[in-house]
Amino acid sequence: ASTNSYNCYTQMAELSNGNLAFTYRTADDNYMLRIFQPNGTPVTGEISVQKTGTGNGTCSTQSASSATIAANHTGTFMITHHCDSNTNLYGTLYNNDGTQVTVGAVQHFVVGTHTGSPGAYVMGLTDNNFMVAYNNGSGYVLSKVTPTGTVTTSGSVSSTSGYPVFNALGDGGFAAFDYRIATDGTTDTYYDTGAR
Repeated sequence: ASTNSYNCYTQMAELSNGNLAFTYRTADDNYMLRIFQPNGTPVTGEISVQKTGTGNGTCSTQSASSATIAANHTGTFMITHHCDSNTNLYGTLYNNDGTQVTVGAVQHFVVGTHTGSPGAYVMGLTDNNFMVAYNNGSGYVLSKVTPTGTVTTSGSVSSTSGYPVFNALGDGGFAAFDYRIATDGTTDTYYDTGAR
C-alpha cells in the first residue's frame, strides 16, 4: 500500500460504503491516510493527515503522533492526532472519498488539550456521532464530536493507570476497559452522553 521505507502504527476503519481507510506513520513522522476497496483496489493515493488542510493541527515542522480512526454510518470518518510540541489533540473529519470536511474555517480542529501523550481513541457511535477519549493528565476525558465538527465534553473515565480500551456498543453507548486496573475482567459501560 505504501512506498515509504518505514511504516508503523497502522489502524483501519471500515467506511459506510464498504471501503477500508488505513492510517499509518511513516519514517518522517508523518501520518498518512489511504483508502482501498475491499478487493484491494486503491481509491486514493497517500494523503498526509496533518499536512493536508488548514488549522493548527498541520503540525508545521513538528512530528505528529497518536493517529486514531473511526467511521460512522452516514459517509463520514474521523482521524485524531496530536503535534509533538503542543498540548492540543486535533480532529479531522473526512468524507468517504478522502476529502476533508471544513469545520468553521479549518479542517484540523481542537478536540481537547492534554499533557504528555494523550493516548487518544476515537469511536463511531450508532447515532453517527464520534466519541473521543484522551488522557488530559488527570484521567480520560470523553468528548463527543458531531459529523459537522461540534465538540462537547461528555464526561470522564477516572483511570490514569494505563491505556483503556474502548468499544462502541449497538445500543448507542460504549464500553471502557482498563486491563491494568480491572484485573478481574469487569467492564464499565459509558453511554454517549458520558454517563455510566
